[in-house]
Amino acid sequence: EQQGFLTIADKQFSEEVTFADASLFTMFILPTKQGDGTKILQTPSNVILSEETAARFFGEAEPVGSPCA
Repeated sequence: EQQGFLTIADKQFSEEVTFADASLFTMFILPTKQGDGTKILQTPSNVILSEETAARFFGEAEPVGSPCA
């Protein structure tokens, strides 16, 4: 884990982040609410968020497909 900074819309967040690739889902069985984690992590710029984090970042807006930098 390391400290990362994310910008979503006009808000900035300082978060502890963990980097992983698609092999994470071959080593562990991890449920996702939407989508296939293996496919999501094949693109380096994609992220997987917990429901709690998604709600904090995006509120009621749909987080899937929303940009964060």
